[in-house]
Amino acid sequence: MTQAQITYSSSKDNWQYVVDNDRDPFATNKKLSDAQKQTYYDAMVRAESAMLVAELQLQNARVAYETAQRAEVSGVAAAEATLRDATTRLDLVINPDAGHIAAAEARVAAAEATLNRLKGAGRVVQLDTAKADVAQAQSQLEMTTADPREVDLAVAAADVTSAQVAVAQAQYDLEQATITAPFAGTVAQLNLNVGDYVTPATPAVVLADMSTWAVETDDLTELDVVHVAVGDAVQVRFDALPDLELTGTVQGIEALGQNRQGDIVYTVRVDIPATDARLQWNMTATIEVSR
Repeated sequence: MTQAQITYSSSKDNWQYVVDNDRDPFATNKKLSDAQKQTYYDAMVRAESAMLVAELQLQNARVAYETAQRAEVSGVAAAEATLRDATTRLDLVINPDAGHIAAAEARVAAAEATLNRLKGAGRVVQLDTAKADVAQAQSQLEMTTADPREVDLAVAAADVTSAQVAVAQAQYDLEQATITAPFAGTVAQLNLNVGDYVTPATPAVVLADMSTWAVETDDLTELDVVHVAVGDAVQVRFDALPDLELTGTVQGIEALGQNRQGDIVYTVRVDIPATDARLQWNMTATIEVSR
């Protein structure tokens, strides 16, 4: 989306330069034919179309992200529950506790007691059933007290591994669906409310690092910019705070000037290491370069 916006902005600036100056923006002494002008216009139209397509794709991606985020939050909990169950079953296979052994022995004793009560004429069916119960209870007791089989261990271990993978995947998906701030700062502006429709060009949150300040000026003409260099000291004053004067340093000068009503102007960035609690974003400042 950002690349599409940059391409459109560049193409638009080129076309505007052609319209304003009737010259090639990359060779200012070259007068353009109608066909060459059309080429710059067509490039702007294509870039604008590509930007609109990118905006639509970004909107679709945001909807998919919100759906995935809701699904992944519940997915993590389900995967963790599966992992706990599989781990518990593995522990029971490897180390049966005294309670399980006692329960199996109790079932054997109950089946034997039933068998004793059923012995006698006319109780053949009941006797066979009781014998089967005794045999089943005895088999369960032997299985409980016997060493775990390799196949049971393998199945239980596979269940644990599968559950661990599911938890890791769900956690990863949740992390990928979470937006984090790129740096520690202060929320200066929150632009969203629940249910709002947001275009790709609208910032959701404006995050500010107010430990240092920067001032930008975009009205330095070509006649002035040649007298300014990166590293120059700058005195900065503020319209709202006439008693405050801070010292800054020129940190950057854009190499590409912009045409503004016939003047070529350049953007200059000034960093101010000192700060003041009264400073706010977008305050009007005046800078004076010391050379």
